[in-house]
Amino acid sequence: MDLSERSENNTNRHPWELLRTSCLMYEMKKNTVIKGILKNGGSIVDIGCGDAYFSNKLASEYPSLKEIWGVDIFQEKDNLNGTVKIVNDLKKVPFQKTQLFLMMDVLEHMKDDIGYLQTIKKKLNKNGRVLITVPAFPSLYSLHDKELHHYRRYQYKELKKKLNKTGFQVESWHYFYTSLIIGRLLTKNRTENLGGWKRSERNIITKLVKYILNIDYIICYFLSKIGIHIGGLSLLIIARHTDK
Repeated sequence: MDLSERSENNTNRHPWELLRTSCLMYEMKKNTVIKGILKNGGSIVDIGCGDAYFSNKLASEYPSLKEIWGVDIFQEKDNLNGTVKIVNDLKKVPFQKTQLFLMMDVLEHMKDDIGYLQTIKKKLNKNGRVLITVPAFPSLYSLHDKELHHYRRYQYKELKKKLNKTGFQVESWHYFYTSLIIGRLLTKNRTENLGGWKRSERNIITKLVKYILNIDYIICYFLSKIGIHIGGLSLLIIARHTDK
């Protein structure tokens, strides 16, 4: 959950976030190198971790992980207890053995995204991996993006070019949440309540939305494996550190 959108009066998670968590867990299991990092207790940094929902799910799924460093500038204070260690500044993270960076909806917040990727490249072990999700398609840029301080939305070719320029090689990619494009087009000029969700995780509406988004994700994922890439509200890329 983006801490800038979090409300004390509404702690329900959006189906988009709930489903994205399980889908990305599946995606990581299917990547041989990332699966090895997770099972062998590798060092992971989750940038833009929000309230550490994903990091804690990852720690629960892979108890062999010794530490996951979560970084979020909206954290009021650091918490270094337990497997998931939360800090509010990237400079506080020890990077000596970092094998995997998670950057889920982070790059769009960076005015100099190429410079930020260069920083990450320097902190990542050789042959390490980075998993990135970003909002997709500049034509979908909305008032909600502006409110969340997003500088841009991405197309694959643009982000691939930036990754190659900073020393990363794309291993796999696909768009996802195709079914949400129409909704975003209809709400481009709205900001109110777009990040909130009033229903609990057990609510039938929440379950129905998760079911639809799950089908959406599965279709996008498996089509990408045969070279077919259909557009979606978000873009996912897994890239590896190169030596150049």
